[in-house]
Amino acid sequence: MQYHFHSPSEHSIDGKLLDLEMHVVHAMENQYTGEDKPENSQFSNGVLGFLFRTMPDSYFAEVKKKDPKCEIGFHDQFLSDMVDTEMAKTDGKQQPLDMTKFVALLNYNRRWTY
Repeated sequence: MQYHFHSPSEHSIDGKLLDLEMHVVHAMENQYTGEDKPENSQFSNGVLGFLFRTMPDSYFAEVKKKDPKCEIGFHDQFLSDMVDTEMAKTDGKQQPLDMTKFVALLNYNRRWTY
């Protein structure tokens, strides 16, 4: 459906807010919600949240120097590239955001659900 940002983050880790949180909001199809069938889910939306720490470019350059295969900071680099891409568009039309690569590279061992 849409994505939006919270700065500082809406959620915290060990009581500490991070610099940025991105929410990607998904809508469930009517066949899965309680809109037409009471036995179905009462929920109509699902949200993925991604937390970010802001780091200077020099940090990523130093990490890459030490370990060229390291993917640390992927979230930050993806967000930076996404902003650059969106800013480069001059037609003013809203374009879908392709999150396929972003989601494929996530570390699912570092997640929370509720």
